[in-house]
Amino acid sequence: MWFGALEEAQVHREVAVAILQGVLRERGSKKRLAQRVGITPQYLSYLLDPFDYRTPSPETARKLVRALPLTREEREELLEHLLLARARRAEAFIAFHHAERLPPHIAEEMIQVLSIALKEAQFGADSEKSRRGYRFVYEGGYCLATHVNPIENPWVFIHASFLAHDAACVLNRHADALYLMKRLAYVPPDVWLDIAGDRKQAVGYQVHVHLAQATVYYNLGNTREATAHCEQAEKLLITPHTGTAELQHRWFPHLYRDRLNILAKTRRFSLAQAERWADQIPEALERSARSEEERELLTFLGYVSLSRVYVRRGNNRNLRKAERILRSLQERVRTLSYIGPLHYTLLFRRMAELHKAKGDMDGWHHFIAMARQEAIAAGLSHQLREIQRELEGKCKLPGHMCSSGFSSLAF
Repeated sequence: MWFGALEEAQVHREVAVAILQGVLRERGSKKRLAQRVGITPQYLSYLLDPFDYRTPSPETARKLVRALPLTREEREELLEHLLLARARRAEAFIAFHHAERLPPHIAEEMIQVLSIALKEAQFGADSEKSRRGYRFVYEGGYCLATHVNPIENPWVFIHASFLAHDAACVLNRHADALYLMKRLAYVPPDVWLDIAGDRKQAVGYQVHVHLAQATVYYNLGNTREATAHCEQAEKLLITPHTGTAELQHRWFPHLYRDRLNILAKTRRFSLAQAERWADQIPEALERSARSEEERELLTFLGYVSLSRVYVRRGNNRNLRKAERILRSLQERVRTLSYIGPLHYTLLFRRMAELHKAKGDMDGWHHFIAMARQEAIAAGLSHQLREIQRELEGKCKLPGHMCSSGFSSLAF
């Protein structure tokens, strides 16, 4: 039932925000309202975001409603939705605080619900559903991961942490994402083995933890730490007593794509090494047990990352290579089964970077606007933050623009 409460809270919030946005259409009305209520314009902007997690206190909600030019019935209706959004959210989180008492099968069912919601957010065609899904998985997974008893139900603890991490990266909640993975880093090897049931799966979990941390450090701009975690993951995969061919085929595509993304933010790098990593992605995928759809998507994302490296190197020859890759990806993207708002946003940003490097500012504006539109519609907060930085001219070189990479690839 607590999943129902969380979803119901979201519905009440969306209704309340729709009413508020309808009233506050005039220029300057939001600033005046914030002054009347005694809150900051920034806080009001949070309240006007239907997918933000903050809800006003009952006192602030009443002040807000009284300050609006509404009829008595309209005020009562708006206040009811504001209060119910807060109340249902509180109910859901009270239930999360008692997660350690949940029967194991109920907790595992919750993980299944979160997994489905994340997949729909990543690959669904409905942008609004993606916005809801990422928020739902982040809040639900984070609370479950931090309140379930890791000793009594380690499987739920681990999988809730991975799910919440993926959503948190997309939502620009990097501190929470890193916190979740740092906790998993303390899980002893013998516990991983008990949970997984076999050594191969246990090592896969540990590789996942390292690459998930690499993603967060990369998004935070710390390429040194990101590289260190990639190296730790690679060591696990190639060491004879831990790595296997099956594990390598499973995780090398993620590892090599992460390494390519890091290179694109590095001043000095070997282009030959980048091309070797890019070539190894489809080779590993060909030998893996993945579905054809997953192979297509991971190959697509690998080439997106390689195009960044070519643009970062910047000479005419490499820009032509990047252009050939991106034109080909543009033609193929509509045929992919596993494709979602985040992947379109990444492609549009790479196209924008290419046009900027070529000096075509009209092309840059066109594609950066497309990326921004996609990010706003799907609630991709991290992407939106990076796009905004580019629009403000804070990123001097295309290679210094980050993206949320691994979070969309946790199949």
